[in-house]
Amino acid sequence: MIIRILLGDDHAIVRQGLRQVLALMPELELVAEAKNGWEVLEGVRTHAPDLLLLDLNMPGPSGAELIKRVREEAPRLPILVFSMHGESQIAGRAI
Repeated sequence: MIIRILLGDDHAIVRQGLRQVLALMPELELVAEAKNGWEVLEGVRTHAPDLLLLDLNMPGPSGAELIKRVREEAPRLPILVFSMHGESQIAGRAI
């Protein structure tokens, strides 16, 4: 089974690196990339991914607000959040 991934990160170099890592795994397919919260929402609507790999801080809606909006669009979509912030409060808000 192929897992279709939408990647949301505002840094092109991070997207490029993750794209290269994901390309090494035949069971994963990167179906779209987004550089801001608006593109994430559009990608969720357009590509119906199986997994959203999401940076917590991006232009446009981001963080807990973006997660809330994604949940409204696709309530069952798993979201794997990554962030440069190590504070547990930030992780708690994302959850």
